[in-house]
Amino acid sequence: VVYWPLSQWFPGTFSRSDVEEAARTLSDSARGGWRLVLVLLVVIGAPVVEELLYRGLVLRALGDVLPVPAAIVVGAALFAGAHFQAVQFLGLFVFALVLGVLMHRSGRIGMGILAHAAFNATSLVILWPKK
Repeated sequence: VVYWPLSQWFPGTFSRSDVEEAARTLSDSARGGWRLVLVLLVVIGAPVVEELLYRGLVLRALGDVLPVPAAIVVGAALFAGAHFQAVQFLGLFVFALVLGVLMHRSGRIGMGILAHAAFNATSLVILWPKK
């Protein structure tokens, strides 16, 4: 949904294949037992580590010096930027805004971890090589 208008305005930059390229390269490269490793890292490891870091530490620290909405926006930008994928920045930023709001509203990190794991699992299922 986030990328649809961009793909209409900038089809050479925000086509579906451009947005999916980094994740597809990763999922296509996993063979045999490495597929299980990839699933564990992407669906469990990354959500736990990233949520502890970005919502548990960064967002809370930013919330000590900024109003909550600003802290959520800055934290989301840091999260999106840390992935070093310019074409994916906007989607990751919007997703991180949702995770920041979940953290702020619940006061807990668990819902964000679950949402992040579901997001990553869905991405793997969509991008998994069909053979």
